[in-house]
Amino acid sequence: MTDIIFHIGFAKCASTTLQKAVFPSDPGYLGTDPKTGKEIKSRINYAELFQNLSPIGVKIAGNFKQAEKWKHAVLEYKKRHAPHLNRLIVSSEFFTQKNKLRDRPMIQFLKRFNEDIWDSGSVKIVLVIRNQAEKIISTYAQDSNTKPHASQADFDEYVPRYLKKQGSLMDYSIWIEELQDAFGKDRVQVLLMEDIGEIEFWSKLKSFCDLKEFEPESMLDTDGDNVKRIGKNRWSIQPFDSEFKANVWSHNLLRLVWPHHVKKGLRESARQSLIKMFANYYESNYYSSNTESREGQISLTDGLQEQIKTYYSYSNRRLSEMLDRDLSKLGY
Repeated sequence: MTDIIFHIGFAKCASTTLQKAVFPSDPGYLGTDPKTGKEIKSRINYAELFQNLSPIGVKIAGNFKQAEKWKHAVLEYKKRHAPHLNRLIVSSEFFTQKNKLRDRPMIQFLKRFNEDIWDSGSVKIVLVIRNQAEKIISTYAQDSNTKPHASQADFDEYVPRYLKKQGSLMDYSIWIEELQDAFGKDRVQVLLMEDIGEIEFWSKLKSFCDLKEFEPESMLDTDGDNVKRIGKNRWSIQPFDSEFKANVWSHNLLRLVWPHHVKKGLRESARQSLIKMFANYYESNYYSSNTESREGQISLTDGLQEQIKTYYSYSNRRLSEMLDRDLSKLGY
C-alpha cells in the first residue's frame, strides 16, 4: 500500500521551509530529484503538474483524466526510485487557492481523487495555518513587488477590501471541518505556524509524514518564511518588479486558455512574448504614474489588528474549540 500526503499550504505559512528544508530529507517527496536532491524542473515537478490539473485559481473544474495519468506517473516514479516506501509527499501552497465558484475547491477534488483514483492507499492532508492578521500583512509584503504604490496608506485600504472579497478563504474552522469530513480526523494534520519554534510542531510533522531521516531538533532555530519581517508588527516592502508582475499575469492567462501538456515549445514561446509585452506595459505605467507615495515598510497597527480579529472572531472561537486551545493568545 502507498499513501499519498498532500501538504496544501497556506502560502506564508512556512511552506517554503517545508519544501526546502524538511521534505527533501527523505525519499518519496515529489518535488526533488532523487539523485541530486535539487528541485525538479517544472516538466517533471509532480506537485506543479497536479496543481495544473486542479480546479484552483483561474480554473473551475479539475481534470480527472489527467489525474489518473498523474497517479500512474508517480507510482512509476516510486517503483524506480523508492520501491520500499509506503508513502509519497506532494507540497504546494497553491492548493488552498479559491476559484470563481468555491472557496475550497481542492477539498472536493482531493476527496474524489481519493475515492475514485488513488486506489493504492490513503490520501492524507497536512495544513499549516497562521493567525489571519499576520498572514494578510505577510502576503501583502510578499506581493509588494507587483504593487506600484505599495505603502501604509495602500495597505490600510487593502485590508477591508481583502476581507470583503477573500476573507472567507481564511475561515480555518471550515477548512478543518470539511477536510475531516472528507478524509477522517486521523488523516488530517493541522499545525500552527505560531508553534514553529517548538519541538512538538516538527515532531508531529515527522510522525504524520513518516519522515525517517528528518531530525526535528534541526529546525528549532527557524523562523519560517518571515524574511520580510523587520520588527514587531513591521514588514519590509520590495521594489516594484514589472517583469515579475508580467510573469504572474502571463502564467495565469495561459493556464486558463492553454493546458501545459499541449504543444509545450510553442506555449513557452507564447509565454515569453506575453511576459515581454506585459512587462513593457507595467514599466511604462509605473514610471508614468506618481510613485512618491511608495514606502519601504508597512505596519500591522492596532486598528488593523482589531478589524481583522473582529471579522474572524466567530470562526476563531470555533477553531479554538476544535483544537482545544485558547488561540486568542496567538493573535487569532
